[in-house]
Amino acid sequence: MNYKKNTPTVYDVAMEAGVSPATVSRVFGNSQYPVSEATKKKVVTAAVSVGYEPALRLKSKSGKRVAVVVPNLDNPYYSSLITGLEHSLRLAGMTTLLINTKGNLDVEKSLTADLPAHEICGMIIVPCSDATDHIGEAAGKNIHVVVMEQAEQQDFSSVSFNYRAGGAIAVQYLAERGCKTIGFISSPLTCYSRREIYEGYLSGLTTTNIEIDRRFIRIAETENRAEEIDYFYEYKNAVTQINHLVANNCLPQAIFCANDITAICVMQLLRQKGYDVPKNVSVIGFDNMQLSEIIYPSLTTIDQCIHEMGSVAADLLTSRINNINRKDISVTLQPKLVVRESVI
Repeated sequence: MNYKKNTPTVYDVAMEAGVSPATVSRVFGNSQYPVSEATKKKVVTAAVSVGYEPALRLKSKSGKRVAVVVPNLDNPYYSSLITGLEHSLRLAGMTTLLINTKGNLDVEKSLTADLPAHEICGMIIVPCSDATDHIGEAAGKNIHVVVMEQAEQQDFSSVSFNYRAGGAIAVQYLAERGCKTIGFISSPLTCYSRREIYEGYLSGLTTTNIEIDRRFIRIAETENRAEEIDYFYEYKNAVTQINHLVANNCLPQAIFCANDITAICVMQLLRQKGYDVPKNVSVIGFDNMQLSEIIYPSLTTIDQCIHEMGSVAADLLTSRINNINRKDISVTLQPKLVVRESVI
């Protein structure tokens, strides 16, 4: 986490209370995630001590509109993210304009350029690529910006995640469970999060003294989501990669997938081909979507704090809208392993 101090934030409260920023967001965002009464009391006491005014009490004028720009609404991951965003924005008196770019950079550029015409005062965006010049142009039109899921931003407030550490944790856990060969399946490494997860995977192999065997690494070469729903794309990619591994007799003991949707598809395909998960092949995902807990076998995965990421982004934006002198803040949330049934 790296930020310039101006007005008290959830991070000041977290430091004072000795808890995580996610816990503070849960307390003030009315999250359904369980927080003990003792912890709540400690967080509220710390908030009073540092002078933090939660989003519920921000003195926002009604009618302020915030654009939330995401690459694909078909992906359940973004549904969870938007839930955290919308709830916190609504508590702060903001209304939300939801924009779905379908992962198309030209569409993203066009829609963000039109935001001033819709009387938008702020934008929370998950860019579909590393290009950010058009986001800077929007910020130059008096639109406050928070960027998500990218490397730390110099020109905007940002909320990201330690994807590399998450990838390393996944591999280290598989190694601890006795897996000697660990594969990796992903969509193309066209965005920051996927590249970092992949680097974490490689780092985890090195740390655990497992050979980096390219036969087990299956990354799609192309990506065209415009004409199909997100999970169907991930399913087709999983089919391609599992068929290749099986046909070439190089199925590893465990497969680490760059997201939960891919992992769920991989488990289904393996079962269709007669493999038992996790007896024959262990599978681990990355996201911790709600679906990962209710499928069979339930999916071991890396918790990406999806709801909390949304709440934190909303808090950064509403605080900036209500205090134009506040400096930009960059926040990185940390991963946690969620152990379920898909790993032996």
